[in-house]
Amino acid sequence: MTHADLVARGLKWLGNRCTIAFSELATAAMEIPDGWGYGGDGSILVECKATRSDFLADAKKYYRRRPEAGMGNLRYYLCPPGLIRPEELPEAWGLLYCLPKQIKVVVKARPQEANLDAERRLLASVVRRCALRWPIHQVQDMETMPGRSRAADCASETASQAHVD
Repeated sequence: MTHADLVARGLKWLGNRCTIAFSELATAAMEIPDGWGYGGDGSILVECKATRSDFLADAKKYYRRRPEAGMGNLRYYLCPPGLIRPEELPEAWGLLYCLPKQIKVVVKARPQEANLDAERRLLASVVRRCALRWPIHQVQDMETMPGRSRAADCASETASQAHVD
């Protein structure tokens, strides 16, 4: 299973839990999560690991050494079964195993403080990119967007892949 496969599956998983979800969205927020979603209860970050060396290297990232600087009220690693063991997780992180037909929650993430400034910058970047495509005065509300296709088009152009509920 490749990193790209995991990212695609993680995005779908996020899309079932969040109002809006993105993968690998580069912004001024600095952190580029493999998957990030937002809903009424907060945000979820998913980091995809296809290899053991990638997981071990992840611990050296600034956002792992300083959890308060990272995004996501809930944070998960997504990997093939057995690549990461539950006892290896950073504090409060969850673990997802990518099975052929489902994503299994092995360890449920515990809520933690997210870097709200970084999350606001990420969301502002998405809105800015959408507004460049469709000026805000043309989009009165989501109900005027037939089949929400304009929002979905904007989101897919904004990120490498996106899910908009």
